[in-house]
Amino acid sequence: MSTNQEIKPVLLSQRTERSIKGNIVYSTYSCPCGRGTIEEEQDYTEGHRSGFAYLKCRYCDKKYYLNFGQSETKWRIVEKNAPGTVAQREKNMEVKMDYSEILSRASDEIIALKGRHLDVIDIARASTLDYARQLSKVISKL
Repeated sequence: MSTNQEIKPVLLSQRTERSIKGNIVYSTYSCPCGRGTIEEEQDYTEGHRSGFAYLKCRYCDKKYYLNFGQSETKWRIVEKNAPGTVAQREKNMEVKMDYSEILSRASDEIIALKGRHLDVIDIARASTLDYARQLSKVISKL
């Protein structure tokens, strides 16, 4: 697929949970290869205006990611190594830091947390940087 061509998912199903405080819309789209799906949740309830989507295909997960950009609700499918993408910029960046500097910075950050209460959620692995960013937006609303 050309990197300049927009990948349009096909809507497979959609359902809406309605309540007094607003609606939550659940949508399922086909993934680019057609072997998996993209699951999306749009929250229109009172006090919220957010969306969450994730790619459920082991084949497409290797080649694509869902880019939310600056939006909390709109996303698009992007090739991981397309020119100008975060993945490509990270691949092109070469950052060298020795272990002692990493440990020193981490130690300073941990010491700065002394006396503060932290709620922690254990996430095994975010598949992409954009997924991790979107997940952090969702978690911040908990």
